[in-house]
Amino acid sequence: MEALNVEEKIQNHEERISKLETSYAKVDEKLKEVTDQQQKTHSALEKVNSNVLAESNSQKELLGRLIDHHFSLKAQELNGTNEVRKQEITGKLEVSKIRWQTVTGLLGTGGGLILALQWIYDTFLR
Repeated sequence: MEALNVEEKIQNHEERISKLETSYAKVDEKLKEVTDQQQKTHSALEKVNSNVLAESNSQKELLGRLIDHHFSLKAQELNGTNEVRKQEITGKLEVSKIRWQTVTGLLGTGGGLILALQWIYDTFLR
C-alpha cells in the first residue's frame, strides 16, 4: 500500500508542480497589476500634491495682495482723518489769532482803554 502511495505521489508530483507554477504565474501577474496600480496612484497623488502647492502659493499671493490693499486703504483713511484734523486745528488757530489781533488792536490804540474809562466814569462818577 505504501508503494502505491509513493508511486501516486510521484505521479501527482508533476501535476502538483504544474498547478503550483500556474498559480504562481497568476499571483505574479496580480502582483504586477497591484504594483502598476500603486505606481499610477503614486503619480496621481504627486500631481494632486503639485496642484495643491500651486494653488496654495496662488492663494498666498492673493491674500498678501488683499492685506496690502487693506492696509493701504487704512493708511489713506488715517491720512485723510489727519488732514481733516489739521484743517480743524488750523481753522481754530486762525480764529484765535484773529480774536487776539482784534483785542490787541483795540487795546494797543487806546480805544479799549478809553471805552473802559468812559464806562467807569459813567457808572460810578455820574
